[in-house]
Amino acid sequence: MKDDRNEREKTDSEEKNGKEPGKKGPGLFRRMGAWLELDLPKRLNRPLPFGMRIFKTGLATLAVFFFYLFVNRPENGILMAMIAAIVSLQDTVSRSLRVGVLRLIGTTLGGIFGIAFIYLTNLAGLAEELLIIAIANSFGVMLCIGICVWLGFGEGAVISCVVFTAIYLNAAGDAPYLYAWDRMVDTTIGIVIAVIVNISIRRPKGKDQENPPPA
Repeated sequence: MKDDRNEREKTDSEEKNGKEPGKKGPGLFRRMGAWLELDLPKRLNRPLPFGMRIFKTGLATLAVFFFYLFVNRPENGILMAMIAAIVSLQDTVSRSLRVGVLRLIGTTLGGIFGIAFIYLTNLAGLAEELLIIAIANSFGVMLCIGICVWLGFGEGAVISCVVFTAIYLNAAGDAPYLYAWDRMVDTTIGIVIAVIVNISIRRPKGKDQENPPPA
């Protein structure tokens, strides 16, 4: 009797949850897809959406590479420039210009905070204290995001944090401020190249034909 009652309760529970009694629930793959709001089986049957934005993003990184190859810039800055180019290339020219300007502002803000944090850390004699540097870096990232959102250019928050972290954690030696300046210039180069590529190659029609992705 007890087993029959448990079976009935299990059947009622399955019917309540929209499952046919006796059938197993969706597998881990399907549950994960539902949680991420992705119809993965259907998407995997589609062709790869290799559009112009994907092509131009790859082209922008290639342009950054050749720029550093032929211009007398330190090679250690190419990574920052490529990151900036990747995150700045947008689906329309107007959006690319807008995001480019906002990320230039974010780059400047991240550079200023990076230099300020280096100065304060050195002033306090804590340049060798790794725990203090880790805590200060976390605070600096939060400060970059908060100031960018507060001033209304949240799209510049990501690059601001990238520039700040690159400057604050990697600046060493006798010229940390020169290093900070170089990283700001590298980021600016990447943003400018991304905007130029987006404008020059098959300019998108209209202002915002597609839903722009989050910054």
